[in-house]
Amino acid sequence: MSFWTSHLSTELISIRLPQSTNIDARSIGAIGIYPDGVHRSLRGTLTGTTYTSNDVNVATVDASGVVNAVAPGRTFVTIQSGTANGFVEVRVKDPNSPILPIAEQTTSVTINAGGFRIDPETGEVVQRLLIQNTSPFPLSGPLVLLVTDLPQNVLVSNAPTTKTILPAGTPYVDVEVPLDSAGRRHWFMLPGLTTTATLVFCNPQDIPITYTPRLYTAERP
Repeated sequence: MSFWTSHLSTELISIRLPQSTNIDARSIGAIGIYPDGVHRSLRGTLTGTTYTSNDVNVATVDASGVVNAVAPGRTFVTIQSGTANGFVEVRVKDPNSPILPIAEQTTSVTINAGGFRIDPETGEVVQRLLIQNTSPFPLSGPLVLLVTDLPQNVLVSNAPTTKTILPAGTPYVDVEVPLDSAGRRHWFMLPGLTTTATLVFCNPQDIPITYTPRLYTAERP
């Protein structure tokens, strides 16, 4: 008689999560993915999984992963199981006002501006910016970069202007949320990721270009 044994690893390598949830009250269905290919539910306190809300003024989460809405806005729930973690974006919307509040994200990022160059075809001034999420939490999208404190007679020619973010009429550019390390697209920008934005200035008087960049989460800036 012989016995066949299987040595299965119990080390969790990743957590598969829903990307976002619009809630009144909802349980997060986290799935643990193990090196042997096993997929196992991480729901419930007996699994050792913990859940933390980034902003309890928007939504709370209990020890079992049940999320409850508090007020309109966006937040993230961090799911931790062993050394693996993941994030679920939670959006709480008021049915009478479906557009979520605007949120400034400037303090959560570093913005490094490259040098100015002249486009030989148009004569306009072009600058590329690197934007990195340096916070421990994701940044909700859509993301927009506002260009404030520009000198008079200098325009951002590749940018529309704001209506809901003050001061109204401020130029902005959309900021693309980068892919994660596995090549997946999210609604939000994960911690540590970097993206780019390009500004094109019309500066016929050759005025020194100075400005203050500000990053926002806004659906309709």
